[in-house]
Amino acid sequence: MLNPEPVYDTVPLIFTTNTNRLLYALGNTREGESFITVFFRVDSVDGNCAVLELLRPYPELEIPAGVADVPLNQIVQNSDWLLVRTGQCTIVDCECLCTLKCLDPSFVE
Repeated sequence: MLNPEPVYDTVPLIFTTNTNRLLYALGNTREGESFITVFFRVDSVDGNCAVLELLRPYPELEIPAGVADVPLNQIVQNSDWLLVRTGQCTIVDCECLCTLKCLDPSFVE
């Protein structure tokens, strides 16, 4: 019998830095526009560095310019969106990270 439960390969994460601010990154769309995200997927870890893939919210979330100072619950208060893998990565020094929040894998399309 086949497993009726979906199998997920991505756990979306939100990180805070050791300055107690949200980690965010900028990415580009295929249409040449840019987006900002606080959602990531761990691609690999090597020593103290992690390669994080940017997950793009769809539809676009209203993330204000001062994203680092926005309370986490304000960003994830509405679950009417999905996260899309972008293939775009950023490298972070793990010593600069403080906490992480795991989100429901079903958010990733």
